[in-house]
Amino acid sequence: AVLSARLHRLPPRVKIVAQQAAVIGRVFNLRLLEAICEGDIRVEIEELRAREIVFDFSSGFEVGERADRELIFKHALTREVAYLSLLERKRQRLHGRIARALLDLFPSDHEAHVERIAWHFAHSHEPLEAVPHLLMSARKALAQGRFADGRREADQALQLLGRSPQDDPASLRFALLLCRGDALAWQGEHGLVISTYDEAERIAPDDGARSEVLGRRAYIFWAMGALELALESAEQGRALAERTG
Repeated sequence: AVLSARLHRLPPRVKIVAQQAAVIGRVFNLRLLEAICEGDIRVEIEELRAREIVFDFSSGFEVGERADRELIFKHALTREVAYLSLLERKRQRLHGRIARALLDLFPSDHEAHVERIAWHFAHSHEPLEAVPHLLMSARKALAQGRFADGRREADQALQLLGRSPQDDPASLRFALLLCRGDALAWQGEHGLVISTYDEAERIAPDDGARSEVLGRRAYIFWAMGALELALESAEQGRALAERTG
């Protein structure tokens, strides 16, 4: 109640900036905040600093560069109160604007920000926009050995696709199932891997994709000691690969 009252005592424009910063997160980039506020917010930021609601967190890649300046809410609870003071539909619209602003501000460094882009789209009014970014984030996690993260992100993307079957491109679902299967394989969840690869095979867009799944499945059967099944999958995959050239 005290934090809520403190927020509501702020001048209207300062309160709006604090709320929009809260949607970005406890730590927020000033350039990103300026992009969604659509205007100069230096006065409002200095007011929030003077009231010790936010503090400088870092100066970005180059010390002193205002464009890359980052700030942090002093208390996580203050950020939460500011975030929840917005109506849900307003938060969703802001999450969408933040995701698109990240794409615009960092076009050549998409991979570095892909987790944040996916997270904001997933919380926006257009959550399906998160799916391709979740796929990229899952692949990034697997490449870095973060298998639990890769599995979680693939699962989240598949759940989002499941909510709108009419907007469920088979090629995207197929790629996500491969990611999920690969993550499960590294985690030793062989039973779940096989069922995941089975589903991927059923929706594979072409024989080349089916061959890719069969090769993966053969390896898992081999790892499980099911050598006959491994050989069968490997031979099926090879036949498809030869047919597709």
